[in-house]
Amino acid sequence: MSNLKADILSNLRERRQKVLNGGINCIPAPFPRFRNEFPGIEPGRYYVVTGATKSSKTQITNYLFVYNTVLFMYYNPGKIKAKIFLFPLEETKEAITLRFMAFLLNHLSHGQVCVSPTDLKSTDERKPVSEEYLALMDTEEFNAIFKIYDETVIFQEVKHPTGMSIIMENYAKAHGTIKYRNMPFEEVDDFTGEKRTVIKQVFDRYVPDDPDEIVIWMVDHVGLLTCEKEYPTIKQTIEYLSGIAVRMRNRYGYSYVGVQQQNMETTNLEAFKNNKIRPTKDGLKDSKRPGEDCDVMIGMTCPNAFELQGYMKYDITRLRDNLKILEVVLNRGGRANVICPLYHDGAVNYYKELPLPDDKTNMDKAYAFVDKKRQESRERMIEAPAFAMIAWARKLTNLIN
Repeated sequence: MSNLKADILSNLRERRQKVLNGGINCIPAPFPRFRNEFPGIEPGRYYVVTGATKSSKTQITNYLFVYNTVLFMYYNPGKIKAKIFLFPLEETKEAITLRFMAFLLNHLSHGQVCVSPTDLKSTDERKPVSEEYLALMDTEEFNAIFKIYDETVIFQEVKHPTGMSIIMENYAKAHGTIKYRNMPFEEVDDFTGEKRTVIKQVFDRYVPDDPDEIVIWMVDHVGLLTCEKEYPTIKQTIEYLSGIAVRMRNRYGYSYVGVQQQNMETTNLEAFKNNKIRPTKDGLKDSKRPGEDCDVMIGMTCPNAFELQGYMKYDITRLRDNLKILEVVLNRGGRANVICPLYHDGAVNYYKELPLPDDKTNMDKAYAFVDKKRQESRERMIEAPAFAMIAWARKLTNLIN
């Protein structure tokens, strides 16, 4: 038996035994039916998340890779250890964290508290945030989950690939050991033309201090990268970053997540007419290289953006913007073109797997749920001006008295 085959078999047996002992080999995906095709987030994988503008690429990326990881760590203590390096090129760390807090309020209240980041900030003077909501954000359970988030998610402000590479390399060197091996190289003397063999040390393997730690680094989104002198165009910069992602995956077993827009060919009127509105590998904007390098490409589609009446047998006139289509566009380790229809509440970035469209009983319940949520939202909008008028009347009464 070759050494390579022996190593692979040994690894397969270790992974099997780990599962039999109650451990896990991936962070389980949060959608039960979809897990049959997409088990979860694996270490040492290169992920691309893509879609048209406003298709909730950023939201699903945070939900899958950040929220899901943090909640899994909270509800399954000791199962995994994770570090998530987040390079947000589009939003601030405060905005990202506030969205997580809105999500967490909704999650811990089992959907009873639905308050957006905008409303949490009391942006509208007619709708000051409820003191009860602020109190909920200081409960023991909220604080325990947020502590995991705070210790797991590491925000980075670097916007160029070289800086990102340095940060990830430094983390690897500080939390593991790089093993080298000797390799002969043939050199030619510049003056005499004489050939000679020299021995140089080259990278052999990486031994992490904690083999159970999962390291993920995320860039959102790659079209906003800062170009470097050696790579003056955004295409070259994205391709340079993609090469770094491959190296980090292959050397250190780090998982990379790159968010990338689709180009106009998959989002314009012609695509709509031809019923080709879902993301594709060839539709990646600025560079197709990430599609060649990645292990898994995840696509997001919002049918309502195309003003469709129905899509894949779902009634868009009722679901509207709440319907998102998650798809595994490409998967080098499993099935591709696998669809997962989702309900999405954008206010709190909550996703839930929808029943299949032919499941009439459960879809009727889903439609009723969406109708109820929409009615509650309208009622909150009506109550806000009334609340403001009551507050104004009380203030006037106090002035008169």
